[in-house]
Amino acid sequence: RRWFVVGSYSLQPSEFARLATVITVAALASRRESRPRSFLLVSLLFAVPTLLILVEPDLGSSLVLVAAWLAMMVAWPVPLRVLSGLGAAVLALVPLAFALAVPAYQRERLAVFLDPDRDPLGSGFTLRQVEVALGNGGLAGRGLGAASSALEGMATRNSDFVLAQIGEQLGLAATLAIVLAFAVIAWRGLEIADAAPNRFGQLLAVGITTLLVVPGMLHIAVNVRLFPATGIPLPFVSLGGSAIVAACAGVGLLLSIASRQPPNPTERWTGARWE
Repeated sequence: RRWFVVGSYSLQPSEFARLATVITVAALASRRESRPRSFLLVSLLFAVPTLLILVEPDLGSSLVLVAAWLAMMVAWPVPLRVLSGLGAAVLALVPLAFALAVPAYQRERLAVFLDPDRDPLGSGFTLRQVEVALGNGGLAGRGLGAASSALEGMATRNSDFVLAQIGEQLGLAATLAIVLAFAVIAWRGLEIADAAPNRFGQLLAVGITTLLVVPGMLHIAVNVRLFPATGIPLPFVSLGGSAIVAACAGVGLLLSIASRQPPNPTERWTGARWE
């Protein structure tokens, strides 16, 4: 299930499942070499929660976990020829999966993405209004709490399309600042991974950085019509308690890794030994 109601609060378990999966895989992979048997085990650990989240259904969170798996496999490292072969196999199965497993509402989302003029008062209405909102914002925006909004009445304007609301109220400058902020998170996260004191810290930092940056990239891409709508919030910005708590937990873990220094400041972890 996508949501559990606990008293007067709602909990989104996939937010915490993603973080738990990355921690588990980092712990396991750090104790093993990237051999075929270990690679299959690690991939299975990712596949189980990914498929469960996909069944909820929550395509956006599933894509984030796939991205985290790929980033951690590259950092482990798994040979690129193996990952390329798997990628080619998955692409070959996409038409079959689309025909058999993709529900009607996701097919409609893809159709609207490919044809922006499709059903402008129905399934295409939301994305057209998002486009209008971003256009209305101009460079400096219309001001916080503007009297009228192209997103008026949309339940998702504070979550799935919060970037469009920010663009309308604060303009292009604010949206570019958000893009820059996520670029900084990616840069600092990878720097922390590079300077991690051991392989576990390195893999964990790569996985958490992916969990923080990829949702932001997907959210921004959806809002500017570079990717079909997936219903994924913008980390640290969108309304949603589960997402905020999980994101802050991820940042806390990154800071914990950054605070661990090598035994000797002149030493550097190479992924196999100290040099």
